[in-house]
Amino acid sequence: MERKKCNTCAQCKSLSEFSKAKSNTDGYSNRCKKCVSQRNTEYYRTEIGLIKRIYSNLKVKSRERNHDLPNFTYEELVTWIYTQNFKTIFKNWVDSNYTTELIPSIDRLDSTLPYSLN
Repeated sequence: MERKKCNTCAQCKSLSEFSKAKSNTDGYSNRCKKCVSQRNTEYYRTEIGLIKRIYSNLKVKSRERNHDLPNFTYEELVTWIYTQNFKTIFKNWVDSNYTTELIPSIDRLDSTLPYSLN
């Protein structure tokens, strides 16, 4: 069985524990799946990481519902979100040890319409 050393945790693991990556000479990522998952979790628990995830999810949900994409940019969302008591809501989520029920989110007042900032 072929093995590879993860650049993050420095452990030698089987190739099945690495994602495929066309850009690498051996065809596998330099970080194991576990380390990538941990890095992503840590990033999405930052304010900017969470806002990026929210914006991405808004676009995905819009496509799934055959709605127009949000009529605002990521930058406009960031500006708007900080006027909505986001820091307090985010801090409560962090203080709760990232309880799912307290994660900051955005919803529409009318689910038949596309997402908008008003």
